[in-house]
Amino acid sequence: MSTEVRVTYQGSLSCKAYHPASESDFPTAAPTAIGGTGKGFTPGDVLAASLGSCMLTYIGVIAMREELSIEGTVATVETEMGDNPHRVSNLKVSLLMPDSCKNLTAAQKAKLVNGSKMCPVKASLHPDIKIDIEFIWPAD
Repeated sequence: MSTEVRVTYQGSLSCKAYHPASESDFPTAAPTAIGGTGKGFTPGDVLAASLGSCMLTYIGVIAMREELSIEGTVATVETEMGDNPHRVSNLKVSLLMPDSCKNLTAAQKAKLVNGSKMCPVKASLHPDIKIDIEFIWPAD
């Protein structure tokens, strides 16, 4: 299965990504560190958003199968850049689970954690990129 995304350079170090299947688009902007405006998602931010949304999607697949509610789960992804070579070197993912997960059993929690590991975006990233994942569960 393949999908298509078209990215058009708009000038001033900005682009517009277009998804023909859904007829939706979004802009990107270069970070200020390389002369961009920083007013919008940078390409690195898009990578972080892809990882976070992919992990949430696969956790959602498990939640649906198990009839668990995870609506409101928040993935925060911090991106750290390396210098040599200049690329993403570390991604820190924090998954803040909602109050609906307060009374989950250890086995249910483990299934959701395992669901996050099924994310194909994570599996596609270079093995030199350190990925730290933390689940934050609500207190019982």
